[in-house]
Amino acid sequence: MKINKIFLNLLFLMIVLVVIELSSSTIIYIKEKKVSFLFKPFSKIAKNFQQEQEVFLVNWDKNKDKIVPGNYSHKKNGEKIKYKINSRGFRGDEFSLKKNVKNRIIAFGGSTTIGLGSEINETYPKSLQDRLEKEDYDVEVLNFGLPAKSLNFIRELYFKEAFKYKPDIIIIYSNRNPTMYDSIGTKIMIDERLDNDKIIRTNLFLMDNVMTFRLLYKLYRKVINLTIRSDEVISPYKNDVKHNIFYFTDQYYKTLNEIINFSKKNSTKVVLVKQAFFFNPPIQKKLRSYDLKENIEVLKNLKKNNIDQLNYHDSFWSVTNVVLNKTMDKFKNHQNVIVVDPIESLLENKQNFTDYVHLSPKGNVILANKISDKIKSILRK
Repeated sequence: MKINKIFLNLLFLMIVLVVIELSSSTIIYIKEKKVSFLFKPFSKIAKNFQQEQEVFLVNWDKNKDKIVPGNYSHKKNGEKIKYKINSRGFRGDEFSLKKNVKNRIIAFGGSTTIGLGSEINETYPKSLQDRLEKEDYDVEVLNFGLPAKSLNFIRELYFKEAFKYKPDIIIIYSNRNPTMYDSIGTKIMIDERLDNDKIIRTNLFLMDNVMTFRLLYKLYRKVINLTIRSDEVISPYKNDVKHNIFYFTDQYYKTLNEIINFSKKNSTKVVLVKQAFFFNPPIQKKLRSYDLKENIEVLKNLKKNNIDQLNYHDSFWSVTNVVLNKTMDKFKNHQNVIVVDPIESLLENKQNFTDYVHLSPKGNVILANKISDKIKSILRK
């Protein structure tokens, strides 16, 4: 009798959970066209997770602070993208420490530089090299992009290792990552997750297959957004640390300045590239018409300035993107710096993006051409 009662209780609980999952699945399917595991053959769940998840997962070498060499892949917009990581921990073919060309260029950045969502021949560093070689420049463009890495990380990578490659030019294409991950000088969330591969894979599996989990997570993020004061930034770190908006703009400027001064001492030119975000282009255009001080005032109070017609997350990144791009303009008269602005060209067509920030192969070509046009005058043939 007792066993029957336990069985009935368990059965009732299972029915309730299934009903909740079905309800969540209906909501998510209407909003996102995502399908719950209840509608997938059980034998294919693991296979679907491995083949369909769109987050680029890598094995991270904590000692070298780089990707472990090897072959990786992930799905982007239904296509399988392959990533070959060479013995030095960067994407692409092997290269030597010794410079064997007249012009060596190192491209620094995060996932937009490594080319998330693009094959190696479609990344902007490779497109840049192809363009310059067609014009008979003896050039080598090394892709030092690493996913989710910030400007502070780039500085350390440059000062400790990359300068040994004696680059003639370095390219900095880094914007959002500093505000997301490095504003208070702690290790970024994705690094912590990569240290525990099982946690992130479990989280992604649940987000991809269990719609109740997905729905609750989205509701949680909405609640968090509603609790943020207008003069604070929510950090994705442990304990959700909050910090003043002025910190990361000052830090961004100081870090760029350190990189530029270091480069000048090593006779290396610095190319700062503004980053385009496909967040509501009309609002972006309006924000770009403001000066840096005005944008910071907007950032302090999104509601007052009628910029929060998106959600907090999207409107916040729209403004911070513009603020950090305008910070680059402070260096446009520096004799050792070239500032490249590809934003208007990239925002002309949504097809230049695979999402709100990562570029499509077409977008990467546009970016490469913009950089090429700016740097040809300082290259040697």
